Amino acid sequence: MSNTEDEIIETSVDMDWVTSLEKKVSDTKFTDRNTEPTIYRVPDILRKVDHEAYEPSIVSLGPYHRDKPHLKAMNQLKWKYLKSVLQQNRSMALKDYVDLIKKLEKRARAAYSEEVKMSSNSFAEMMLLDGCFVMLTVIGRDYLEESWAANVVVRDIFKLENQLPFFLLEKLYEYAFPRGFPFRKLTFEFIRKYFSSNSSILGLLSDNETFHHKIHLCLSWIDPIKNNDNGNSNGDQSSTFGFLCNYNLVKTVFVSWPSKLRSFLLPQVNKIRTGRDANPEEYRPCKGKDTEIEKSPVPGLPWIPSATICNEAGIQFKRKQTAKSFLDITFHNGKLEIPQLRIDDDTNMLFRNLIAYEQCSNDSKLHVTSYMVLMDHLIDTAADVQLLLQHEIIISDLGDSQEIATLFNKLNTNVCYSSRGFYLLTVLTAMRKHLDTRCNKWRARLNRDYFSNPWAAISLFGALALFLLTVIQTTFTILGYFRPPK
Repeated sequence: MSNTEDEIIETSVDMDWVTSLEKKVSDTKFTDRNTEPTIYRVPDILRKVDHEAYEPSIVSLGPYHRDKPHLKAMNQLKWKYLKSVLQQNRSMALKDYVDLIKKLEKRARAAYSEEVKMSSNSFAEMMLLDGCFVMLTVIGRDYLEESWAANVVVRDIFKLENQLPFFLLEKLYEYAFPRGFPFRKLTFEFIRKYFSSNSSILGLLSDNETFHHKIHLCLSWIDPIKNNDNGNSNGDQSSTFGFLCNYNLVKTVFVSWPSKLRSFLLPQVNKIRTGRDANPEEYRPCKGKDTEIEKSPVPGLPWIPSATICNEAGIQFKRKQTAKSFLDITFHNGKLEIPQLRIDDDTNMLFRNLIAYEQCSNDSKLHVTSYMVLMDHLIDTAADVQLLLQHEIIISDLGDSQEIATLFNKLNTNVCYSSRGFYLLTVLTAMRKHLDTRCNKWRARLNRDYFSNPWAAISLFGALALFLLTVIQTTFTILGYFRPPK
């Protein structure tokens, strides 16, 4: 055998090991469950941005956080809730409730994205105690003496990892209150109180619709597609400056000439005002703030500048008075209408958990994610927040505009989305079309370059005055040539 040829090496394979590999392959299933889970662990990529928004503070509901020491203090209180439930319907004994949970156990376990490693009895006890706790809290019968604790419990109930299967809660309620008001409508009212600051939310629930849990019910309630046609736009142009759009002279008179005169006049004005020479950099247009088309980070999704730049380009911001939910945003004739949203201490937690569910669920519509993408576009700085506050599109209990801007800028961190199924795509497209209109580009440039501060405005009016005087002088010169004085 030559040195260039590969040597044949004989090896011995442990057949028992091969057999074990074959068994593992055989036991592996492409789908490990018959149904998709609905109650998910928040992915680490989202959790690391703000882990406190996803983890319960005072009460554990379901299997994900049940063993955490700081949450065990509430476990004893849950027995009071169970005792109260047993007193509601004397025809039902504890065994009847246990039998109910046992019948629903397999379906309830399947609702969780992670395998629940608990014995059947332990799981049933947990579901019964937690279910009674949530059910009575929802219908307003709680045993919490401190108001602060009640508020924290409500926050924990709206966290994704603390959800309980809705079908289980409905069945427990039917056992305890057989003649009561439908549980889904009571849950609807519970959520409605939580959103009480947003009077524009007028959602309706279908009796036939299936809800996985309260977060899913919440998303269904605020679904903007059910009864509304969003994003209607008619390719508008602003009436202001509209008559100027077809004249190249305008660009020369209002842009080129003032720019040249401005570069000469402003340093002189500044020298008189401050006693020092001007730094030319102070009067250059802001970099990165132009309204020219920029590449969108998401293919097929138009890029939209901040609210202040949109406003400079002629887009009017208006609070939408009648809307199904805060997601019901429309753009028409240069007017962006956005329902009012209250920002408070719970806003970050609630939106993060709604978005987390949308990110995890295969059948989610990503409506809240889309909403936050638009708001992230519109809000860059405290000035953008001030503009939205001025139009009462957002009202805040936080007080600090920069804090609100930071909140919106961080909510979409590590979030995945695309133009497919983006319910605000027509709104963004219409806004982009408006911004790309020639007169609106000029309007934005005039506002940014010449009206952003009083000295820039002075230079513009000085240039216009100089231009007008030049025209008058030229006119009289021409008239004097054709009609010399006698």
